[in-house]
Amino acid sequence: MLERKRKGVVCMTLGQRIQDLRRAAGLSQEGLGEKLGVSRQAVSKWEADGAVPELDKLIALGKLFGVSLNELLHLDSAGDEVEERIDETAVRLARRRRRVKNVGHILTVILALAFTAALAVLWLRMDALERSANAPPPWLDSGSPLISSFDFDFVDGKIFTGIQFTLRLSLLPAQSMEGMTVTFQVTQRGQETVLIPAGRAEGGTEYSASQHFRDSSPDGMTISAIFDDGTRQYTQALVRINSWTPDSWTWESLWKSQD
Repeated sequence: MLERKRKGVVCMTLGQRIQDLRRAAGLSQEGLGEKLGVSRQAVSKWEADGAVPELDKLIALGKLFGVSLNELLHLDSAGDEVEERIDETAVRLARRRRRVKNVGHILTVILALAFTAALAVLWLRMDALERSANAPPPWLDSGSPLISSFDFDFVDGKIFTGIQFTLRLSLLPAQSMEGMTVTFQVTQRGQETVLIPAGRAEGGTEYSASQHFRDSSPDGMTISAIFDDGTRQYTQALVRINSWTPDSWTWESLWKSQD
């Protein structure tokens, strides 16, 4: 076998050392290769000093034969520093593996959070679409009743000093929406149409208005309501006054109550 001299001392090569330890352990080259996960040819090259085992294989050899790297490499006191450096390298590699593993865990958590956030956004969008589909249209439905109730009254009626009276009106809509306006319309034959804007108390739903008339009899008067939703207008006839005196009057309803 080949040997090398160091400081006048004949030393075994690494290959010879591996071969002696293998034989002492009663292992064949093939058996040693199976334990280390390498081929018999690789073991043969090591023992012939045709190749040097990698660091992880050197560590595995030391554990298998119960020797330190110093003993396996048959190093002198200077070799202790080399072995220490090898051990430090192994520690650094282990730490690097742990860091990579930790980074993998962090990435997994980030991906899980991103997936959860995406699901939340998708749910919110679907909920918004569902609410939009179920929300009432942004305009009045002319196919449904516009009025829930309506009432009117004549006050301060006089006929001796010329006909005059005050018309009081109140209306509860069957439909309501933000920005909707209600205007009462009064028409009489031979008279100009009178438009009376209705007001609504804050927080209330009833629209009301009043208008004073002079030198005009309510006989034949038609009262209607004009609903404006900001896009279109809808006119609903309410009543027609057939006869009137300051104390009594008769009328005809032009709409049907939904009660």
